[in-house]
Amino acid sequence: NFVQVMMFHLYLYLVLDILNVLISLFLWKFNERKLVEEKSFDLSLSFHRRQILYAMEQFLPVSALHTLFYLVFFCSTFLSLVIKSRMSPGWYLFTSIVVGIFPHYCYLCPLCFLILIKRGHFKRISHVHNMINPERKAN
Repeated sequence: NFVQVMMFHLYLYLVLDILNVLISLFLWKFNERKLVEEKSFDLSLSFHRRQILYAMEQFLPVSALHTLFYLVFFCSTFLSLVIKSRMSPGWYLFTSIVVGIFPHYCYLCPLCFLILIKRGHFKRISHVHNMINPERKAN
């Protein structure tokens, strides 16, 4: 049955998305802890860990937002299959359009990327300014 195959794939993708966020959080905390605990003088290793943390700071909010939207999509799909028999075809189409999450996802994810990129840019500039002039703390 097509609906059962579709629901199985939705379950599978939801589980994979949640695992992705959880493993990403674990890796972020692991690298953050390693950077603090290991006072290594190997600059390539510490630089590599800092780059991983920087990439994770950019990736985690978008990944969490994606998982949140997918969870809402999953719940709305499941509920629509449950209540479809109780609604008229016109009302079902209307509620499906209203509950449709993808237009919001297509707007908010690029906006989130843009905000994170700008924030990272300002953070790097501030870091460079602090390295050049440590007395003056740049924002």
